[in-house]
Amino acid sequence: MTATVAPVGRRSLLPADPILRRLAVLTGVNTVGNGLYYSVSALYFTRQVGLGAGQLALGLAAAGVAGMLAGVPFGRLADRVGHRRLLYVLGPLQGLAVLTYIFVHGFAPFVVAIVVATVLERGAVVVRSALIAHVVPAEDQVRSRALLRSVMNAGLMLGGAGAMLALQEDSHWAYATVLALDAASFAATSLLLRGLPDATVPAEERARKQRPRTALADRRYLLVAFLHAVLELQFAMLEIGIPLWIAVHTAAPRALVAVVAIVNSLAVVLFQVRASRGVVDIRSAGLACARGGVLLGGAPAWCTRRPADAAPCSP
Repeated sequence: MTATVAPVGRRSLLPADPILRRLAVLTGVNTVGNGLYYSVSALYFTRQVGLGAGQLALGLAAAGVAGMLAGVPFGRLADRVGHRRLLYVLGPLQGLAVLTYIFVHGFAPFVVAIVVATVLERGAVVVRSALIAHVVPAEDQVRSRALLRSVMNAGLMLGGAGAMLALQEDSHWAYATVLALDAASFAATSLLLRGLPDATVPAEERARKQRPRTALADRRYLLVAFLHAVLELQFAMLEIGIPLWIAVHTAAPRALVAVVAIVNSLAVVLFQVRASRGVVDIRSAGLACARGGVLLGGAPAWCTRRPADAAPCSP
């Protein structure tokens, strides 16, 4: 089986290979819902639920830890029962978890809801990633994942555009509509799993994976994971920090929150596949990450050198 990615000159994000095309459509539908949610979540929880910025950060931190710990159990369960079969269950559960946000009032219920939703979301990400690894040939992994990343950001961009209406309305029913649409997107992704091959891991291979030496014993791997987590802080700034800064510390319209997300996603759509060219092994992947880290680290320095009367580019 070979996954055929669309030719470079083709004006479409959808690949030619039917399996990769199905993965792309699934990713797009899922991330349209995510784009809706990410664009409104910070303002919904602070302006409608009534949480303070510190409470929001504490709840997200607890959810992050729980989500991190959920990866290994969900991965092992997927190896045993099948990746697609487990995703069939996780999709509707994620939808129900998101719907509970509509009825959350107070800090303690928020923490419970966000932890449950994050555990399910991180588990689904792990299982979906493993499914992609099984159904896409190794030689096509980098380019295929780059293409799926572009599709993901196209979905986030569309979701962010739709969220502008809810942000401008700034009412509980408007935010509830967004949450309901996000929940529906999870149900839709479960339906789109049909047609994809399932993947289970033979008992012999599972036994080998469960031997005492695991990834946690690999110091180099842990260091790479830690450094990657530091780079991932940019997403917290984009999803939480910048929206709160725009809403609390500026006179800009609230819809600007979605505009920021749209611009970010558009940049990824345009340049993700190009940026992945030349990544063929561990060394080239490391160099690509290093370039990204330098550019990300240099952005604040560039901002501080702008004229004093220029509009700030970060909170």
